[in-house]
Amino acid sequence: MQPERTRADGGNAIPLLLDKILTSFALPLGIALCLCMLSLVALALLHRRRLAAGLLIFALAWLWIWSTPFAARGIASLLTRQHPPQLAEALPEADAIVLLGGGIQPASADLLYPDMNNAADRVWHAARLHQAGKAPLIIASAGIVWKADAWGRPNRQTGAEAMRMLLMALGVPDEAILKEEASRSTYENAQKTAQLAASQGIERVLLVTSAWHMPRSLAAFERTPLQVIPAACDYAQWRWPPNPSILMLLPNAGALSLSSAALREYMGLLIYRLRGWA
Repeated sequence: MQPERTRADGGNAIPLLLDKILTSFALPLGIALCLCMLSLVALALLHRRRLAAGLLIFALAWLWIWSTPFAARGIASLLTRQHPPQLAEALPEADAIVLLGGGIQPASADLLYPDMNNAADRVWHAARLHQAGKAPLIIASAGIVWKADAWGRPNRQTGAEAMRMLLMALGVPDEAILKEEASRSTYENAQKTAQLAASQGIERVLLVTSAWHMPRSLAAFERTPLQVIPAACDYAQWRWPPNPSILMLLPNAGALSLSSAALREYMGLLIYRLRGWA
């Protein structure tokens, strides 16, 4: 049985699903697979052996390059170095801290608690800033994109609610947390958070998200009336190693995932600028 692919707000999911499909085929693995398919067509239908061999070699080389830590960390560092790490105490004060989703997988029908992922530093950093007295409020911004996940399990919790649970476990009082639960993308994070902030008289915010996600997020939030101060975190998997070795030229799945995430951010930022969202 296929999972229900309607948005949580009841809207048409086709544009969003199409966007995700096209993005997947624009990333290294998708491009390599497409080239392999073209190679088969060239060999089986066109009987062009040299063309087929060339396409196959290019596909393997392309996939190898983006599967190396050298390429992955190199392209990712171009994103992260735009917003170097800063101590929480060194950041200025603001009216609120805006915490973007993506660090927690909300609980579905058969899960009792949300699951943290590699970007969960976002939640911890927001709590750290609050405990440092940088802002009295935290706005947790994340809704539900799909009614069900890829395995068909109903999603019963927004990203904002999942983050609220973890923030409270980290010592942030419930009354200090505002939830924005309607957004499904970074652009909607910015627009809907700005609306919520305006209703609360909030003008100046600290924006918390992963360092690799900050360039696109900051650009989107700067298109709103909010005064935005970047407060990036989550640098562990994105820094260029101080002493690179020959092993950085060997492919691995983690490097492919890293380079794909970085390239997705570059594509996202380009699309946002073309649409006037950033």
